[in-house]
Amino acid sequence: MESLKETSIAQIKPIPGLYISDRFAARSRLLLRSLGITHILSVTQEEDVPPLNSSANPNADPDIKQIQYVMKHIPIYDDPTEDILIHLEDACDWIQNCLSTFSPTNKDNDNANEATEKEKNGGGGVLVHCTQGISRSGAVIVAYRTY
Repeated sequence: MESLKETSIAQIKPIPGLYISDRFAARSRLLLRSLGITHILSVTQEEDVPPLNSSANPNADPDIKQIQYVMKHIPIYDDPTEDILIHLEDACDWIQNCLSTFSPTNKDNDNANEATEKEKNGGGGVLVHCTQGISRSGAVIVAYRTY
């Protein structure tokens, strides 16, 4: 079974439902589920996009109902010459649309009915990640914060 201590995701405190992480945390179904994250924005190269909607995911726990994540990929390499500005409006619009359906639940109560209701309504947290969870994902978060 997967451990929550192996990876971490940071909540963006002023924006309920918005989170940031690296590529490893973005692959942790257990961690994503514990935070109510259902939407993932990958600001990475293709190989760093988490294979969460794949049935071949080795981290999948057969006892947990598998969530179909809403995913968006913006192909930006970790290179100082990459032009991230041309992607920011699209990224911010996507985050805004996802968060508009977000309805926070009591995270201390791991009630399956609450999770099911949240999934039915399309609401869930949004995770923005890049390779290390620093520059590209951070730039998108800052852009969204000022959006």
